[in-house]
Amino acid sequence: MLEPYIGEANLSHLYLFDNDDLLRVTTSEPPHGMAPTVVPEAVVQDLWRMQTIRHGSLRTTGGKPLTVLDPGRLNTADGPDFTAAHLRIGPEEWRGDIEVHTSSAEWSRHGHPADPRYNAVILHVTLNADLMTGTLRRPDGTLLPEIVLTPHLTRRLHNHLLHFFERPSELPCAWTLDASGAENRALWVRTMAQRRLLRKAREVETLGPNALALLAARTLGAPTNADALETLAVRMNPDELRRMLPLARERAVLIAAGLLPPSATLQTAAELTASERLATPWRYGGVRPAGTPDLRIVQWAGLFTPGRLLGYGGIDYVLERVRARDVSALIEAASAQPTDYWHAHYRVGRVSKPHSPDVGVSVRERLIANAALPFALAAGADVDDVLACLDALKPESDAHTRRFPTAFTQQQTATHTQGLHELHRRYCAPGRCLSCAVGKAALGA
Repeated sequence: MLEPYIGEANLSHLYLFDNDDLLRVTTSEPPHGMAPTVVPEAVVQDLWRMQTIRHGSLRTTGGKPLTVLDPGRLNTADGPDFTAAHLRIGPEEWRGDIEVHTSSAEWSRHGHPADPRYNAVILHVTLNADLMTGTLRRPDGTLLPEIVLTPHLTRRLHNHLLHFFERPSELPCAWTLDASGAENRALWVRTMAQRRLLRKAREVETLGPNALALLAARTLGAPTNADALETLAVRMNPDELRRMLPLARERAVLIAAGLLPPSATLQTAAELTASERLATPWRYGGVRPAGTPDLRIVQWAGLFTPGRLLGYGGIDYVLERVRARDVSALIEAASAQPTDYWHAHYRVGRVSKPHSPDVGVSVRERLIANAALPFALAAGADVDDVLACLDALKPESDAHTRRFPTAFTQQQTATHTQGLHELHRRYCAPGRCLSCAVGKAALGA
């Protein structure tokens, strides 16, 4: 834990204790053309995530007005720093990824111009300008819009650094949670779960007739490949997938995903030369074998088997089972059962130890919580029936739920963890503590 030393009056530098070592961090802006190397990139990510910048006059380095409609979600795995961002640059709206650095030169220094995953980056955010600013290009050669943050900060960089390093790792209300009352916390988190369901149901209505397939794709791809798998789902025709035999269906989705050349089959994939393999945007870094994009893609395709979640009769079946509060039947319908090839493969053309390629029970429950139940609510199911199904599912464990102290996580149901997700999204991440029922009570407001 870095501790600030406030005794230094020089506002161009910040001194921090790291154990017994005294570190000197430059906080003033360097001369034009010199790249800052001492401000941690995590600080710049935090500035963008919290949007502690002055809006209304934002412009790219090319002079176009910039409006941040959604800064995106912080990506803790390999790839761009933020995903699912929504911007307006000039008259056009853009959705995609955002990459953050302390200097423009780091775009090339980190190898991004040769990485096809960065073709989806819609904005490069740099703390300071250097000689590379305004000249960056994506791997496909297109010019990348860029913004320099320093002129738009709401406070001096020195103060942002102090705030970043002094901020406790726990939630601000963690110190006084007892004052909020266990019953009050439980009621508020359940309210958040209901709001999350209603928000997702409204999103379902905007996704069209293939909403359940898109939600299932996003859930299976989360967190690293959610956007890519959803994009693949948009390209595919659900009715055609339902009519195909399992092996043909897997080959079709892998070809569409760019993981299998049209002339190849799964059995001949291992014989492909390096030049025949396609460059794809799928992310493998930090992903466990059971979550590799190849396997997740064919698991999603397997859900189109008749009787499964996305197959013939599956959508009506989901609504029927939710109304009956039959969660075990929903979990069974979320089984995918890929073909025998995948018992010895996690990736196309690469043999692995024998394993079960089916969707694990915990992932099936995530499919129910994040795809089937919001879809059922949008399709006319009663909110009490949907919440009862959510109550019967086991809790999720991820980066968002683990950041909450134990006083928040004592009720172990999916309803509670879904509520924590919404609580983090609505109040904790943007720092809206005094608009949160628990935060107000805990902080004595």
